[in-house]
Amino acid sequence: MRSQLEARRSNFSGQGLSDREKEIILLTCKELTIREIADKLSLSENTVRNHRINIMEKLGVGNVIGLVRHAYESGLIS
Repeated sequence: MRSQLEARRSNFSGQGLSDREKEIILLTCKELTIREIADKLSLSENTVRNHRINIMEKLGVGNVIGLVRHAYESGLIS
């Protein structure tokens, strides 16, 4: 288990996420809705939704719960 966690942490930096995508992950982990994230970042809700889809594809997760789990396990947030 420990080696899997370490592997995820080392792989996270290589995912090619933009600063905006990382920001959206952090706000998602703070339980903000798509609308709240869009308002906070001055983006449309569709843009935030598209960012989340792209992030999930890059990280190989199937839903927002997987996204949050990956963020914690990878060390992006603690």
